[in-house]
Amino acid sequence: MRRALLLIGALLLALAPPAGAQSGDSVIVIHGYDTELLVQPNGVLDVTEFIRFGFSGRWNGILRDLSLQHRNAEGNREKLDLEVVSVTDGRGQPLRMEPEEPDGWTRRLRIYVPGAHDAERTVVIRYRVKNAIRFYFPPDGAQDGARAFDELYWNVTGNDWTMPIARASARVVLPPGAVPTQWAVYTGYAGSRGRDATVQVDSARRIVTFTTTEPLAEGEGMTVAVGWPPGAVASRPTEAEHQAALRAHRRAEALRLWPLGLPLLAFWLGLGAWRRRGRDPREQSIVVGYEPPDGMTPAEVGTLIDHEAEIRDVVSTLVDLAVRGYVGIEERVQKHLFGLISNTEYVFHLRRPREEWSGLAAHEERFLDALFTSAPTAGEAWDDIRATFAEARRVHESGGEIDREAFSTRLARAGSRPTASVRLSDLQNQFYRSLPGIRDAIYQKLVERGYYIHRPDQVKANWLGLGIGTLVLGMGGAAFLGGAEVRWLAPWALAVGGGVSAVVLIGFGLLMPARTHQGARAREAALGFREFLHKVESDRYRRMITSPEMFERYLPYAMAFGVEKRWASAFDDLYREPPDWYSGTGYGHFRASDFTARMSTLTSTAGSTMQSSPSSSGSGGGGSSGGGSGGGGGSGF
Repeated sequence: MRRALLLIGALLLALAPPAGAQSGDSVIVIHGYDTELLVQPNGVLDVTEFIRFGFSGRWNGILRDLSLQHRNAEGNREKLDLEVVSVTDGRGQPLRMEPEEPDGWTRRLRIYVPGAHDAERTVVIRYRVKNAIRFYFPPDGAQDGARAFDELYWNVTGNDWTMPIARASARVVLPPGAVPTQWAVYTGYAGSRGRDATVQVDSARRIVTFTTTEPLAEGEGMTVAVGWPPGAVASRPTEAEHQAALRAHRRAEALRLWPLGLPLLAFWLGLGAWRRRGRDPREQSIVVGYEPPDGMTPAEVGTLIDHEAEIRDVVSTLVDLAVRGYVGIEERVQKHLFGLISNTEYVFHLRRPREEWSGLAAHEERFLDALFTSAPTAGEAWDDIRATFAEARRVHESGGEIDREAFSTRLARAGSRPTASVRLSDLQNQFYRSLPGIRDAIYQKLVERGYYIHRPDQVKANWLGLGIGTLVLGMGGAAFLGGAEVRWLAPWALAVGGGVSAVVLIGFGLLMPARTHQGARAREAALGFREFLHKVESDRYRRMITSPEMFERYLPYAMAFGVEKRWASAFDDLYREPPDWYSGTGYGHFRASDFTARMSTLTSTAGSTMQSSPSSSGSGGGGSSGGGSGGGGGSGF
């Protein structure tokens, strides 16, 4: 009853016409879909479809899609060898038919039906299939009871019709000597195991008839299966032929898996490239050094060691430029809510005008440009700020009490003068735009020094692009070929092979940047210098500390190496005055280690701020309907 109501609803309420409809109220219904499946003694299947269409509205004809999908008894995918014999009307008169192939697995018949205007018409389609029968053999080592049999497993109507089918039937006629021993019918959508059909078996006449008991909605179909003992079909292979065919199939399947060897090829090519140009010269012993190698900046040294211009390397340029007199660093404590909440703000002041930048490296100039890109013209405020803090420190050290109101007023007056200054918070979501250019200049300088033949970041990017390209080709090729007939390649193997090859290539890309002979020696010197900064507290290296000025000079390098705490602790007894490039809120006794801790906080905060960018968010019973060989569907046009 439910399916009858669905059918009536489809007839009365179908407002959206099927594909090719010529008017909004046009519809097609299949009143009867009767099929005869005649199995010939030679194994050929002759199929005759008698389809009665009810046309409402004006139509040109119908499209019948014949699926060429087939699975043999072993479950291997094959293509049906199908030949269309004739297309006629109910009286046997030929109809105009145009064959089409929308894909490699479908044969489409465009059938023109005269008088398809508010009428009922019958279309008779006859075709022949040479490889539809499935031949089962007892598996090797099978227990008693396992037997061989032949089978027709056929999708009668197909599951792709865009119109309902009121009734369907299939009449299977076996060859002489064949007695049906097992049968099944499945109805519904593809994958369904519904059995809304009757089965009549006439063993004497070798006929099995299947008839639906409920209408089939759009997309529903009927599939039938009939099995019989071997011997009636002459095309059944012998056991030896069957085994030979299995071996041939396995060899063919193995050959289709050749993309699984692509990772080995990728590894071989990557290994060859790495041996030729991806290895540093043989490393020599590391000798402790007491100064930066070859006059390199902290950013260059940090990048040379690990091929990466990290944010720590970039930010070390800030302190280095401050030490060299280009930048003044002011630390302010800002209080809110009546002093209950406070935060630290850093202000950077330009101490030298642009005309005095001629001795700077390209990445240092770009850093200063990025830092003060929105700052006004330089003035003399930095000296006033320094003097204000120095005055407060002297009062504190002499035991006096600081007039904080006067101190704040004088500091505000100094800061109000025209000066090139910028707060760290002003760089939020701004400075990140300049980072690529700064990093480019660092890499380029190392190439100019002869430490690299090619920039390490570009080498990695090239290999990353090669890996991603391989992944896209593998996955995209597999998706493109997934529905096509490809005898020489298994699409899934292409996807796996391409994916693993991409991982291999990207892995080699991480190893591929290489230094020149000169670059390798400079790296060893840099590592020796880092060893000195790291172990300066030991008696052996403590003798090399010759003056308090050494603390400032090498502090940016220690920060680039991440060993600034150890470096500073060696100067607690020597370095008692804050540098002239820094003004802070601490008025007590100056200690190098405390000062370095403040600089570490600064660089950490500056690093996260300079990288920040605006974020965006946004809200035998084992079958089924649609199984078996053949099938397809159809529509009107």
